[in-house]
Amino acid sequence: MDGMERDRSDSLPAMLVGIVVLLALAAVVAGCGLAGGVDRASGPAASSDSTAPSAPAGAERRASAHPGGAALGREPETATAAFTRRADSVRPSPGTATKDRPDLYADGCQVRPESDRLTRCAYGVPASRARATIALVGDSKIGQWAPALQRLAESRALRILIMTKSGCPATDAPVTGPDGRAYTTCRTYVRKVTEELRRTRVDLVLTDSFRSDARTSGPASEDQAAMVRGLVRLWSTWQADGHRVMVVSDTPQPTKDGLLYQVPSCVKRHVADVRPCGYDRATGVRFSGRPAQQAAVAQADAVDVTPALRGRNVPGAATASLLWLDPVPWVCPARRCPPLVGDVLVYRDGSHVTRTYAHSLAPRFADALDAAGL
Repeated sequence: MDGMERDRSDSLPAMLVGIVVLLALAAVVAGCGLAGGVDRASGPAASSDSTAPSAPAGAERRASAHPGGAALGREPETATAAFTRRADSVRPSPGTATKDRPDLYADGCQVRPESDRLTRCAYGVPASRARATIALVGDSKIGQWAPALQRLAESRALRILIMTKSGCPATDAPVTGPDGRAYTTCRTYVRKVTEELRRTRVDLVLTDSFRSDARTSGPASEDQAAMVRGLVRLWSTWQADGHRVMVVSDTPQPTKDGLLYQVPSCVKRHVADVRPCGYDRATGVRFSGRPAQQAAVAQADAVDVTPALRGRNVPGAATASLLWLDPVPWVCPARRCPPLVGDVLVYRDGSHVTRTYAHSLAPRFADALDAAGL
């Protein structure tokens, strides 16, 4: 087992580190605690996903809860299309938004682009108490949802495994790395993750892809077709190994005039009226990994559990081996994506949502897990 130390989390006590109370519109929703562990990685977190610190080779870490995981206040008004115009009391502050990241960075769980060493972090309850184990596999865009699942961990007796690598989409297709060259460490890492999943009891694999194109020598249309094939092949492999898979839609890329931009910086410049910091949803989606994901889930005949987020029944979801979950209507509830939803800043950098916003969507992920029978 190259780069992997066996799971030790079942010998560690679960720790309830906070009680989170979420007020959704007019209704009060009782929040669950954030279950953490004891072996927090040392050292500062890096400023971007591509340079996040990698844990020592061969380590599985029981990561601790975020120190700021106390009460979040009311839930953002995700069902409305109205902009929040002022950013006086926005959470997190635009000036510190880049630091509002999942625990997996400070805990050394995110693997660097140059490394293919498999590192696994365990959050939530120990294996001995877990009713279900959920693995987050892919790049930083699946890792951004870890705070939502951590919030659910104690009340639902969940064990959460993190196996993520910067800029490395979970696909069987060849891709380019941050330097524009063939991302060979990504393909090796994905293979190692697949091998590790075969040895691990996992009830649900949550995965994503932040890009819609693979690396081919043909036209752009063939690049996307290759990515679709690579996604389907990898999901099928995991399914054949006995794992259920939930594909989470990539979040839109904040885009203006064909260029990506940083939402927090824009909000900081437009505190009195943040509307100029919004962007067109269709354009943001086009620049994301969602187009290839949608084509792949359609080809693979996945069951869409997104209606469960609106309280609807989803026939067949509880037994389906491949599921599709789309949080985009909550991240961007209108044709023009707002930089704030309620008083919460949506993005921390690039197209990564803030830890605070991901945390606020825990009830929506609970709905999806209910529909999946977990």
